Parts: sequence; structure tokens; C-alpha cells
Amino acid sequence: MKKNLFARIACALMASLMLVTTAVACGKTEDPAATTTAAVGENTGAQGEDTTAPAATEAPTVDANGFWLDDLDPNLNYNGETFTFLTWEDVEHEEFFVESQTGDVVNDAMYTRNQIVEERLNITFNEVSTKGNSDNNANFNNYIQTDNLSGAHEFQLICGYSLSVTSAAVNGYLFDLLDESCEHLNFEQPWWPSTLLD
Repeated sequence: MKKNLFARIACALMASLMLVTTAVACGKTEDPAATTTAAVGENTGAQGEDTTAPAATEAPTVDANGFWLDDLDPNLNYNGETFTFLTWEDVEHEEFFVESQTGDVVNDAMYTRNQIVEERLNITFNEVSTKGNSDNNANFNNYIQTDNLSGAHEFQLICGYSLSVTSAAVNGYLFDLLDESCEHLNFEQPWWPSTLLD
């Protein structure tokens, strides 16, 4: 039961992380729906009133600041659950967690992203890390295998070197994100590359 809960949290979390990462990385984008105006019709009413039907408008995809809106249930709340990531500690450039804002654009974007997602889903992030670059691929995979075979489930999401993650998938240690229980992932969103989905 707890494994299923964490799978659902993982799906919602990934949706939020992708959303906020896209918003923070891409900055402000203009919402075409906000700048489109309907053509003014002719006055054909009985006393000269404009009888043109109002133009249909699509729901906005960005907020007032230009950040992409999520499509998660607004009441989605994980009541302070801790969500743990396995990351590779020997990564050349930090990709997932930073301690604080430093003024560096990328650093601060990661910090802001994590804060927004924690608040949005009412969760707390935790990080477990081990060596996992190309020289330590075997170490990373052994860490995943040991966790899986022991039933510890110390982490819910793996963020690592692509070859390590691929190996974990081939060995059956990862949850299938295309599974129906991942109800919060919307693969129609623009940040999901079709080649990865295929």
C-alpha cells in the first residue's frame, strides 16, 4: 500500500518538477490566448446593439507571470510526506538539490523549483546520494539493486547518469511511468519528448 502511495506521489511530483523546471528555465512566455482579441461584429440588433457572439476563449496555459500552469487537482495534498531522491554525488554540475540561493541563475532556479513543488504538494524533499558517474556506474546500479532486493525502498525517484538509469530499467528495478496508476502524469505536456515516450 505504501509503495503504491509513493508511486502516486512520484507521478505527481514528476509532473510538478517538470512544470516548474520548464517555467523557471524558460522564463516568462506570452500566453497567445491573452493577446488574441475577437473581431468586432456588425451592429445588427433591433436598436443598434452589437449581437456578435463573444469569441470562445481557451483556458490559459500560463499564469500572470508567464509560468506554465499545472493541470493537477488543486486540492492535491500529501500531508507532509517525505519524498526521497537517489542522486549521483559525483555529478559534474549539480542538477537536483542546492542548499540555498547563491545568485547563480541555475542554482537559484533549482532552489526555487524545489521550494515551489514542496509547497504545492505539501511534501518534504530528502536526498540520498552515492557515486554514479560513468566511472562509478556499477556502484550506482549496485545501490539500486541492493535497495530493491532488500525491500527497503529508501528512495522513490532516481536521478542519475543515463546509463545507470537505463540499466536499472532493464533489470526491472524501476516503476513503469506509463502505468495507469500514474494518474497525475500528462504526457501531452510540452516538456515530455516524444522520443523518450516511444
